[in-house]
Amino acid sequence: MGSQPLTADIEVLGKSKEAEMKRINKELANIRSKFKGDKTLDGYQKKKYVCKLLFIFLLGHDIDFGHMEAVNLLSSNKYSEKQI
Repeated sequence: MGSQPLTADIEVLGKSKEAEMKRINKELANIRSKFKGDKTLDGYQKKKYVCKLLFIFLLGHDIDFGHMEAVNLLSSNKYSEKQI
């Protein structure tokens, strides 16, 4: 587990709430570090991480960061970034 995309891992781990939480916490830590540490994220990477946050939120987990990144995508000049 972990080398697969998040959605595939969650599908496999769906029966075990503990394993799902562990995988989600790992992914949240990764996304948080990307947003805080790497200021050179391109539009595609920002979209990818915001989509992951949205997916985790739709699974019923609280998200306490990433809101400004979503707002920044809305102010982008590229339609594909605004669309997200």
